[in-house]
Amino acid sequence: METFETFGNNQQIAVNITDIDTVAQQLGTPVFALKAEENPMDFEILESKENSTSFSKEQSKSRPVLAIKFVFIVDINQEPNIKKVMERTLIRYSVYDQDNRKTYYSSFINFEAEFVKISDEQFTVEKNITVVLNEDLRSNHRAFVKSLNS
Repeated sequence: METFETFGNNQQIAVNITDIDTVAQQLGTPVFALKAEENPMDFEILESKENSTSFSKEQSKSRPVLAIKFVFIVDINQEPNIKKVMERTLIRYSVYDQDNRKTYYSSFINFEAEFVKISDEQFTVEKNITVVLNEDLRSNHRAFVKSLNS
């Protein structure tokens, strides 16, 4: 699973779907959720606006896996081979906060496990990214210096 490493401070983490390249029709909007690593039934669906969402780093402490799920439908009269449609689908994501920005991709070639055929006409794509919060040494240093000046 891919990771997004950043500092454990009070900033928000933002997620944008920057590009969806496919001949399939997207059903609805993507679903954004935070999930627990050990229990897939322990999740929180995030509010989203069009193709983006944001969440606090505090929320990601108990549910560190960011999940983004899409559902696509294929007109089998125009494209009878759903596997070819899946192979030609590319999704680009941007995950960022004030300290870090990273781009992720979903492509059948590199991340085949993210693509699940539901029927001859439908498939889903689910990207999972683990949020890793590292110690914010800069904030700790500022607090230490402030305590020395008190």
